[in-house]
Amino acid sequence: MTESLDLHTIDSGWGPSNYPVVVGHEIVGTVTKVGSDVTRVKLGQRVGVGAQVQSCHNCEHCHEHLEQYCPRGVNTYNGKYPDGALSYGGYSK
Repeated sequence: MTESLDLHTIDSGWGPSNYPVVVGHEIVGTVTKVGSDVTRVKLGQRVGVGAQVQSCHNCEHCHEHLEQYCPRGVNTYNGKYPDGALSYGGYSK
C-alpha cells in the first residue's frame, strides 16, 4: 500500500503534487544536532516521523488517539504547513 501512495503522489494521481517532492514518509533516523531550546529529544536518540505531523492534540480525533484524522495535521510529504512552507518527505538509511 505504501508504494501505491508514493506512486500516486509522484505522478499527481490524486491531484497536483508540489514538486520537487520526496515521497518517503514514516522517516526514522538518529538525532545529530539539537538547538538550545530543544527538550523532547536528545543527541544520538533514535527518532521517527509518521505520515502526518503537527496534529493539534486538542480536537475530538486527537483525544481519541486518531491524530491521523486531525484537521490541522500536515502530511509528511506533499503537504503544506500553516505558514505556507511545503513538506518534502525524506528517506534515511
